[in-house]
Amino acid sequence: MMSKRKNKISVILLTFLILLTVSFSTACEGTAGFTVTFDGNGGTLFSGETVQTVSSATELDPPVFKREGFVFNGWDKDLNAITDTVTVKAQWIDENSEYVYTVNFVLTCEVDGRTVKCLYNGKDYIQPVTVAEGQTLGESLVTPVAVNGETRDYSFVGWYYGNKQITSETVFSDEIFDTAAVTLTVKCKLDGIWTKPY
Repeated sequence: MMSKRKNKISVILLTFLILLTVSFSTACEGTAGFTVTFDGNGGTLFSGETVQTVSSATELDPPVFKREGFVFNGWDKDLNAITDTVTVKAQWIDENSEYVYTVNFVLTCEVDGRTVKCLYNGKDYIQPVTVAEGQTLGESLVTPVAVNGETRDYSFVGWYYGNKQITSETVFSDEIFDTAAVTLTVKCKLDGIWTKPY
């Protein structure tokens, strides 16, 4: 009788320990993530949070810094490639540089009379960046994803300034850009048309 009671208590204790372990593991999984610290690198915080703990890079919402006499020029690391705890620093260009271009991005285009929208990192906008004359966009020129229609599949082709394709290696100069306010527009192509089953 005593032996059966001990076995019953042992089974209950063992079950309790297993449930406790599973609960603890689930709780830990729910809090998994990484922390990104945004360093203004001489700039003053204007808005946003400088320390953000997220579970993926798509959740990052970069703060805005201002620095007198300088123009913000992105971060020293590609925010979309971050997967671990890290500090990123703001990059600045002296506003008295010979020439500074402000680059804006348009994430819609026309393909065969239809408007195609692109997303980058799940968002329908890309923050403007600045580029000094003689420099390239480098990692600041990102690759968005075309949003497919109900019966059409599209893909991203590239970034264009008028009819000229702009790449991460394009050197900014007045030979290419006739204004300091540059707008790059996505170009997409139709990959296929399909019919919905009814």
